[in-house]
Amino acid sequence: TGMMTPDEAWPDREDLVALLQDHRVGGCKVAARGPPLTDMGYIRYAEVPAARGNPDLVGQFRQQVGNDVFQIRRPSAAKPPWEEAGYVGQIRTMWDHYRRMKQIIADGTNRRSFLRSVIEKWRRAQLRTKEGALMTPGAEAEALCDFWKAVNGSENESNITIMTGYNFAGEEIAEAIRGLQANKSAPQHCAPHVFWKLAAEPIADYMEDQVFGKWRRGRAEVPGDWAAAWPITLLDPMGKAVCGVLKTHLVPYLMDKATYLPLFGYIQQRSPQQALELVFAHCAEARDLAKAQTRSLYELRSGKVRSQCAGGLQISIDFSQAFDRADRGLLFQALTFLEVPADLQELIKRWAQATTFHIHKADTQCSYSSDKGIRQGCKLSRTLWCCLIVYILNRIDQTLGTPWSQQHLVGFADDLHLRWLFSDRSGINSALQEAGTVLSLLEDIGFLLSRDKTVCLLRAEGVQVPHMLRKLVHKKNKQEERILCIDGRWQLPLRKQHVYLGAKISYGAFELQNAQHRKQAGQAAFARLRPTLMSQRALSLTKRLRLWQVFVVPATLYSLGASGLTKQAFDIIRVMFVRQIRAIARSPRHLTEESDHALLSRLSMMSPYNMIRLQQQRIFDTTQNILWTGDGSDFRVHPTIVQRERQLLDMVQALATDSEKDQAGIHSCQCDQCDKTFDNEAALRAHKAKMHSAERMSAAPTVFDRQVHGTDGMPKCSGCGHAFERWADLQKHIEENHCQGRIPIASEQVKSVMTRTKDGELDLAQIY
Repeated sequence: TGMMTPDEAWPDREDLVALLQDHRVGGCKVAARGPPLTDMGYIRYAEVPAARGNPDLVGQFRQQVGNDVFQIRRPSAAKPPWEEAGYVGQIRTMWDHYRRMKQIIADGTNRRSFLRSVIEKWRRAQLRTKEGALMTPGAEAEALCDFWKAVNGSENESNITIMTGYNFAGEEIAEAIRGLQANKSAPQHCAPHVFWKLAAEPIADYMEDQVFGKWRRGRAEVPGDWAAAWPITLLDPMGKAVCGVLKTHLVPYLMDKATYLPLFGYIQQRSPQQALELVFAHCAEARDLAKAQTRSLYELRSGKVRSQCAGGLQISIDFSQAFDRADRGLLFQALTFLEVPADLQELIKRWAQATTFHIHKADTQCSYSSDKGIRQGCKLSRTLWCCLIVYILNRIDQTLGTPWSQQHLVGFADDLHLRWLFSDRSGINSALQEAGTVLSLLEDIGFLLSRDKTVCLLRAEGVQVPHMLRKLVHKKNKQEERILCIDGRWQLPLRKQHVYLGAKISYGAFELQNAQHRKQAGQAAFARLRPTLMSQRALSLTKRLRLWQVFVVPATLYSLGASGLTKQAFDIIRVMFVRQIRAIARSPRHLTEESDHALLSRLSMMSPYNMIRLQQQRIFDTTQNILWTGDGSDFRVHPTIVQRERQLLDMVQALATDSEKDQAGIHSCQCDQCDKTFDNEAALRAHKAKMHSAERMSAAPTVFDRQVHGTDGMPKCSGCGHAFERWADLQKHIEENHCQGRIPIASEQVKSVMTRTKDGELDLAQIY
């Protein structure tokens, strides 16, 4: 190595001199042979001068540089995989089995002993014509292009005019290029993201000179590749980096309006947890409102007033191709509504108009320009969608009243949820009218609503409900599926329960239903990891348990912090967790006779109750911190959310009675006849039913007394604590000796004042 002299012959002398001039470098260290620069320096500096004057060639030259520097070749001395020691034995065994099988068949052995099953071969997905014939790759590309043209295509090429000036800081571009994820894929003609990251500073300087400097002077256009999209939403890395900078400029204007709206998707520091808390709070309130209309003694005693019709209605709206069909004119109106600066609006508008979609199939390439939709995959698309939704909510509020969306709507990404509570017939009629108005408004502004996936949930109780439902609810084609007639334009499927944002919502026992739903998700996550979790050779027991905590536990506990857990729902999750831990640790209860508490202590594992409690406490503390340190008008601290989280925390803490005693090794569930102890009430009841029921059932019938066997004047058993709906059910429970609890000794009966007066024991005249 050494310094080059101006007169020294060098194959790349011209490029190197241009490099020194462009970057004002006095000299550089080069290799004696091979590439004129070191590997990293070759990528970082040699590529820029070769593409001077044409930004689109930067990516192509960078890819060429990467291929020259990072050439992957198999060494000539390396053995092929089938000759490696790990495979030789398996291949030899496979062919030995094959020869034996052929010999058995040749000997005439009964073929019924062989299990013959056809293994379906993997086939590439192919399109067919209307006649059923397979399409060629070229025909497939044209068919896909025609389909998407019908969705968001434009007949004429977009006429992109020169945009107004916009200012970019050089540090922002360099930081955005360094922020590209190295493991993300890029289009075939673009260099991998890691090459862009290596050359972040020189590329930023070059783009400043060739592109952004002209943008400031208002004489530049958006490069075509920056606004283009390829299959599976592959984007140009440079365009992706610039979109990231535009997003940081746009977000402050979005948050000025979105902070006070119930939108929880694609917005920083908001999550589906908060959206689900609003939905489940509505489900709980509507359920209580409907239960109050029944003839339950407990509801009447709590002071709930009965009405003719009360309950709740909710609609989960599903958009078809929401991003692809978004109206750009509406989007530009949204930017104006958010008071985005004119230069930023103009840049985003030009960028959207320059969007081109490319479809590749084999050697066939098709492309088309679009006049609607938001290009998915770039960092700016989600922010633009939020801007559009904020404007749509403003349009809804203008139609139905200013606070309407805050009271009746929840938004997460492209999912909208509407909800109403009603306490009379006019309330449900008003809810249906508002639902029809919102659905029609969304369809009129260009969205395509899926009539099959947009579903309703309705819960109504009262004297007028049966007559009302006969007019509103019909069966679809005389099938079991029911349809709710909102108005003449909208008839939507009516469900008893629905999966919304990964959680099971309903007006019934949604705590139990959601726990069962998340149990299935936890079992599925465990099944995917089962080969690793159950293998003693793969990882140590500590690492396998940690792997289980990282993947299975979050998949199971998701949304349980919003729906809440009853005792029955908690037992479902607890039993599943303990069984999975025992399976990983190879410690079955019937063989080791090790209690759950002893097992968790030995493995240094947190109990299922503490896992749930810590999650709920973390959710509550986060909201409280926002409440004390942030703006009180932020929708993250809406009174409904704060109240719901407090109720859920109390609900979880109420489950601690048995769990904390189990954790401390104290077994309070003790049989009053044989003094055996058990971990929970369910185990104690099962023991009594099996071991001590014969004597109890053969005993003489117990004389029922409301004052003795009831609780606080209600049909709640004073022995076992079970609450019955009717006194007759409690009487049967006592007289047939089904109660496993201890019935208090009957108190001495005292004659009433009326009885003593009739018997002559009391003279009322003396009292007066």
